[in-house]
Order: sequence, then structure tokens, then C-alpha cells
Amino acid sequence: MRTRARPLRFLGLVAGLSVPLFALGALRDGIGIGAMRLPASAVMLVLPGLVAAGLSWRDGGRVAVTALLRRAVDRPPARWRWYALAAGLFPVLSLPAFAVTIMCTGAPSALPLPLIAAPALLAVFMVAAVCEELGWTAYAADPLIERFGVVGAGAVLGVFWGCGI
Repeated sequence: MRTRARPLRFLGLVAGLSVPLFALGALRDGIGIGAMRLPASAVMLVLPGLVAAGLSWRDGGRVAVTALLRRAVDRPPARWRWYALAAGLFPVLSLPAFAVTIMCTGAPSALPLPLIAAPALLAVFMVAAVCEELGWTAYAADPLIERFGVVGAGAVLGVFWGCGI
């Protein structure tokens, strides 16, 4: 019975902690990172991981948090060529899109940030991705799959996530 309550508690906490960030976003223009302006709600990207770690700590202490963190790199067994294909697909598809942009507009678009900022942005986005993975997949998905099946769990998380929370 306790396993079924965890994802609901997780979803409630993520939703509750998201509301102040939405309100802050309505009051302020956004958070500046270089030339980029992000809405205050962009900070929500770390909430799923923080909430999952907090609930894991509450239920099992350091051992539970360590087990949760190990699931951040839960790589299914596959050949390395598929990982290389997944990593290289976006850059390979972006080059023709960039070429079409140049042909249609006559000039390349300017980068919004200097290239020196790329490693810092990569680190920020990787932290956000790991936090999302820890919360939605490593913490909430398994109990929901046990209760509702794969399709039901996907629907619950998809509807919740699609509502903007």
C-alpha cells in the first residue's frame, strides 16, 4: 500500500512546488543567462530530481538516495553504435537545416550566445536532464507501472507532465 502512495505524493509535491515558480514567472520578465531570457518556471526542471531525492531520503536515508542516483545512468544493454547514432543524429540533421536557412535568407543566423558558453550550458542542461530522469523515470514510473501497467503509467505521467507541471 505504501508503494502506491509514493508516486501520488511525488506528483503532489512537484505540482505544489511548481506553483510559486509559475507565479514568479508571471511577475518577472525571466531569468537572464547571457543573451537568453528563460522564464522563472525553467527552474522547475530540477524539481523532479530534488523531490525524488527528498522522498527517498525520508523513506530510506542515504542508502535510498544512493540507489536512486544509481538509476540516473540506467543504460539498457545495446550496441555502442546505436548510442553513437543517437548522439550524432541531431547534429547530422541540423546541418541541412542550417544550409536551407542560409539558402532562404542569404545569411547565417547569429548565435544567441558565444561558443565559449556552450560547455556551461551543456552542464546546466545535463543537470536538468538527470533531475527529470531521476524524478519521472527512476522514482515515479515503477510504482505506477505496477499499479496501472505500462500504458496507464505513461498516460498518468504524460497527462501530468503535459499539463505544464
